[in-house]
Amino acid sequence: MRIALFPILLLPFLLAASALSAQSFQPGRPATARPNEPNWAGWESISQGNRTKNRKTLIFIYADWCNWCKKMELETFAQPNVARYLNERFQPVRFNGEEKEEVTFKGKKFNFTKVGPKGYNEWVAFLLNGRVTFPSVIFLDENDAVVQSISGFKTPEELLLIMQYVYSDAYQHTPWATYLKTAKPPGY
Repeated sequence: MRIALFPILLLPFLLAASALSAQSFQPGRPATARPNEPNWAGWESISQGNRTKNRKTLIFIYADWCNWCKKMELETFAQPNVARYLNERFQPVRFNGEEKEEVTFKGKKFNFTKVGPKGYNEWVAFLLNGRVTFPSVIFLDENDAVVQSISGFKTPEELLLIMQYVYSDAYQHTPWATYLKTAKPPGY
């Protein structure tokens, strides 16, 4: 009798542990992110003034169905050096490229455009110069001008180099190919 009750008593604890682990991979938890995770914010929060002044913005564009987006989130952004560098030097934003809610950017409104069974938010198309791909990373300067947009999965080393290039303003005077000849990923 006691043996049969043990699994029944253990079930609530297993369910609670499962729910907690599922929460760690859900989008946009700026206030509850762990130290080695990006402190993602939503664009709405940033556009309403909840941002760190004088910081460039990194926007991670993803789609729920995109396996490369999930891989990048779990293998690249979750890497401690990447998360730390991102949190200390950028305003990190995570945005679903298929967002149906209206987005306002520099006074202009962007809506959802349906294409086939899915669609995309026009803001993403605007930021990516009409080339909507998942995953993508977009860098905005301190005045929300697009510095660079990059499509496709990036390893931690690749993303660290790109973030360093943008953060240091090297993009303003050094071509990427020249920068790569001497650059090393930042590491703490």
